[in-house]
Amino acid sequence: MSLTLRFAPNRFKHSEPLTIRYTGVVEYTAAAYGTEWWGSRRPGPVQLDEVLPHEAGCRHDIALIGGRVRVVAADLRAEWGGAARG
Repeated sequence: MSLTLRFAPNRFKHSEPLTIRYTGVVEYTAAAYGTEWWGSRRPGPVQLDEVLPHEAGCRHDIALIGGRVRVVAADLRAEWGGAARG
């Protein structure tokens, strides 16, 4: 399974959005603290972003203001506005 996450740019740090594409996804969890994200509500800015080794490939933990995301996948590829990194 594949998964794509898109993050809007932080106006103080980045001018381009970030897109992360995961391949070989074996786990995906997203949790909100207190309210639902779906619909018009969205999580806040990223507070912590950590990629760790995992027996399936890698585990990507993203802590957001108001929630968290975890993806376990064989690999990931990140792009800032079209320039591939990784």
